[in-house]
Amino acid sequence: MVDNFDNIDYVRDGDVLCSTINQAINDMLSDENSDEVVLVEALSDHYHLNGKSFAGLDIKPENTPRFEKMKDWAMEYYDES
Repeated sequence: MVDNFDNIDYVRDGDVLCSTINQAINDMLSDENSDEVVLVEALSDHYHLNGKSFAGLDIKPENTPRFEKMKDWAMEYYDES
């Protein structure tokens, strides 16, 4: 539970607030305990839905090293399955 949404990027769908893909991916990138397969699937989904591009993702500078480590796996994820 959060006290406020000041630092959370979200969208409203009716009465439901949902984090944006940028927020969700940055949250996973910043949490070393996040499930790496879920993170790679999310990155891969974005990559393939955007014409094999990570355009539109706004990766926070502190998350860039982990993103750089994961992005090649994400680009090849569905090709390997």
